[in-house]
Amino acid sequence: MKRVLGSLALTAALVATVPAAAQAQEAASADINATATVLANVSVEGVNDLRFGDILPGFDRTVSPTNSDAGLFRITGAGDAPVTLSFTLPGTLTGPGEPLTVSFDEESAGFGNMNGTVLERFDPSSTYTLSLSEGGRDIFLGGTVSTAGDQAAGSYTGQVTLEVSYSGS
Repeated sequence: MKRVLGSLALTAALVATVPAAAQAQEAASADINATATVLANVSVEGVNDLRFGDILPGFDRTVSPTNSDAGLFRITGAGDAPVTLSFTLPGTLTGPGEPLTVSFDEESAGFGNMNGTVLERFDPSSTYTLSLSEGGRDIFLGGTVSTAGDQAAGSYTGQVTLEVSYSGS
């Protein structure tokens, strides 16, 4: 029994001499908020058709994206968000005769602010990424149409589609 009491006394003495720093500390904590902003959906509107106008048989007609006959799409979305453009372009225009060949080159498209001014040209046959400016951009499209010498008279048409999506994460 003396031995047990001696051991208890020694243990009590040791516990009493342990420094205060070695004792358990109170836990600390902090909070932060988790936030997200959902952007408005991007939208695109066809404003003007690409108009090649009247063409004589056997001749070509080129419309520049800076020409008033250029096609015009208007994109609206969130602020200066990046968007990806992807055109589906016709290879021909169909009508009463053989189809007319339509071609687009590396400068057939352009974009600008929503004020009618082309700021930069690009190739509409490739996917293109740009930033919206203050929530919008105008996209212009030109091209070249070719007719045969014996081309049948009449109206010829083809469809151009522009797909726009946010490219940010």
